[in-house]
Amino acid sequence: HAQVDWNAKEQFLKVDMPTSVCSDKAQYECQYGLVERPIVKNTRSDDAKFESCTHRFVRIEDSSYAVAVANSSTYGADTAPIGDYSSSYGTMLRLSLLSAPLYPDPNTDQGKHEFTWSFIADANMDSVLSTADFLNSPIIDMLPEVDPLFTIRRNSGLIALDWVKLADDCSGDIILRIYEPSGGYANGQIKLNKILRYSSIEEVDLMEMPVLHGMPISLHNNNDALNVELRPFQLCSLRIRIAS
Repeated sequence: HAQVDWNAKEQFLKVDMPTSVCSDKAQYECQYGLVERPIVKNTRSDDAKFESCTHRFVRIEDSSYAVAVANSSTYGADTAPIGDYSSSYGTMLRLSLLSAPLYPDPNTDQGKHEFTWSFIADANMDSVLSTADFLNSPIIDMLPEVDPLFTIRRNSGLIALDWVKLADDCSGDIILRIYEPSGGYANGQIKLNKILRYSSIEEVDLMEMPVLHGMPISLHNNNDALNVELRPFQLCSLRIRIAS
């Protein structure tokens, strides 16, 4: 955690985290996916990719180990080999915290700021996503304990839950938004709470309208479950139609 009273001019504040992991590319989270940028620069095009926008984490890995840095709010991140290109012995991870240009706004970032980040060892994608969620969507204390409206069980791969919300049309229906975050195939099951056992589930688009290939799936009792299969980085929105 850092508290900064920023009064610099024409400077850029970064935090360095040296690692012993040697990799040729880094993964930066973007919306519902990952952007990969080269660490080792072989061309001018590679050299121009010196920094990437980073939503919640940056991750690097070799054939046997991975590390990552999750953050709550930064400009982005960059990676570079430690040592020269012929004898690299690790990778430097750097988060970009504050800037101070004179143009177009000479008062950019001036004043007090707070930042929080976590360094993740043995960073499989499951632990990275969990840490990123904890930093950006902390658990709210002092709420009553209630049973979840549904549960998601993974059979293989990763399934991330992004949103649970009421439908925009004020119908009382519930919208679930799930996606595959790591670039692989995933499948699992969604099981509704017993209070929703007479409801139905159908796939909808981002405007919460039924998709052409989607078919309503009725859950007649609490023992039924909806099987879900996701392609790499696939985003899926589901509408739980509440039974009257």
